[in-house]
Amino acid sequence: DQAGKAYLIFAVYECDPEDAIYVDAYLGSSSGPGGPDCPYDTIQGGIDAAVYAGLAKIIVSGGFYYEDVVLESGIELIGELRWGFWPAFIVNSGDSSYLVEGANGSSLKNFIIYEGGIHLDGINEMTMMENVIYNHSNIAIPNLKLENGASNHIIENNIFYRQHYGGITAAYPQYVIYVGQNSDDNRFVNNTIHSRDYYGLRPYVDVIGVYLEDYTEDNEFRNNIIDTL
Repeated sequence: DQAGKAYLIFAVYECDPEDAIYVDAYLGSSSGPGGPDCPYDTIQGGIDAAVYAGLAKIIVSGGFYYEDVVLESGIELIGELRWGFWPAFIVNSGDSSYLVEGANGSSLKNFIIYEGGIHLDGINEMTMMENVIYNHSNIAIPNLKLENGASNHIIENNIFYRQHYGGITAAYPQYVIYVGQNSDDNRFVNNTIHSRDYYGLRPYVDVIGVYLEDYTEDNEFRNNIIDTL
């Protein structure tokens, strides 16, 4: 007979990170420490904690992250759906252009980059997969820019969308993907690249899907859809 007995039930929280750092914009805090039940509230906070702890993987829950992200070498940044349908957004807060700065050997998977671009400046061997990079503002930057010898990247199964509305920079072409000089041996496979020109009251501007500067070599473009209008 168990009548009259009282029981104490203790909840066990996983606060200390083991294999990965966790980030959640709504349930996290600035102090982490990054376990599944005690996530960080910003992606950059998670990256800094992962570097300090010697971990490579960061799992980011679906939500809105109004921040610039600077990756570190070897970091694997993975977006995870909240409730099975809500992805992780990295959103321009109004004072930035490139929202993600790449790093050697890092990876970016399953994110929506909204109103900004990704910048690979002189780095190598980054992986970008299953992301949506969406930009319909008049920020005069590509959705993805490789420059200063950014080489040996794997860019697969992403969606790039750009529509330019004119403005100060309207006299110059705008680019969805820009591959600069000496940026070689990059692999673009199974991506969808949408570019839209604007014909309204503001000045007309060309939006170019993919642009390769002179002195680039052995970049592979295979099974991509390039849709221009």
